[in-house]
Amino acid sequence: MFARIVHRMVPTKVVPVAYHVLAGPGFSIASLFVLAIALLTACGGEDSSPAARATEPPDAAAQQQAADAETDAPCADASFSIGQLAQVDAAWPTELAAMEAGAQAWQPDANLVQLNVGCNADAFFGGDDNDTIAWDGVYFSPGNGNWHSADGSTDIVLTEAPLDPSLVSFAKLRDWLAAAGYDDGTKLLNITVSFDADANGTPEEHFSYEVSQFPTATGTVVRMIVDGVDGKVTELAS
Repeated sequence: MFARIVHRMVPTKVVPVAYHVLAGPGFSIASLFVLAIALLTACGGEDSSPAARATEPPDAAAQQQAADAETDAPCADASFSIGQLAQVDAAWPTELAAMEAGAQAWQPDANLVQLNVGCNADAFFGGDDNDTIAWDGVYFSPGNGNWHSADGSTDIVLTEAPLDPSLVSFAKLRDWLAAAGYDDGTKLLNITVSFDADANGTPEEHFSYEVSQFPTATGTVVRMIVDGVDGKVTELAS
């Protein structure tokens, strides 16, 4: 930057004046450049060194972006939005691998039959308010009932229709809900994936996503059933 400033100053006033005053035996134009740079530095020229940049206050826009990213994380406010389902989908493969390992350690013939996704702040998942996505894979083993990946507990058979985990896609679920007119900002409480979305004991033809919206100010919880194959959305009465 100093070189550019000196370059602009050379053909105008600095060099001609300085030359008449200082030019003489043993003094060169190169010395004038050195002197000009020294004067500019002494006058508070901008220091662009890494050390100087490290001491600069963080950019306000960068701070806001970081804050927004934290706020936009699923479960940051004990809920996640339809628009955040892509982030839920990105975490799904890792969670599935952990679930499968636990289920096989429980019973080698265990199959995934239901998946529950929510936030750890939700009492359904233990009520621990640590602002993270909570997962519970329910597995079935003939003669052994259901096993829950969330806490390793077992219970009586609630459902036993195998659920193909490779077909579960929260990104698709987001697209289907958007196509049905639901806004990306719509807050969700939890999602249950199984062949028994209506919890009436009768397996459905297709597996479905039961999506519960975050309770309204009056405590109302709206549920949507989304077909896992054709994406049809049906809103259920509260």
